[in-house]
Amino acid sequence: MSAQGASLSSIGFHWDASADPNIDHYNIYQRFFHPNPRGSGGTYSYSLVGSSSTNSYVLGGLQSGKGGRSEEHTSE
Repeated sequence: MSAQGASLSSIGFHWDASADPNIDHYNIYQRFFHPNPRGSGGTYSYSLVGSSSTNSYVLGGLQSGKGGRSEEHTSE
């Protein structure tokens, strides 16, 4: 997977397409980490942000300077 800033408020993702002929789309999820307020560790949650029939996706509506960390994951 590769990612590249498409604009100040969006990022584009590109990944190797599946060789499986039965795959007709990809779901794109954003992963969020929720720190444990009582100490180390925490949990993750996933939110579906989009779907693509190709091996690329542009995630828009981002805001600059917002703290935190999230990661994009695709599932077939």
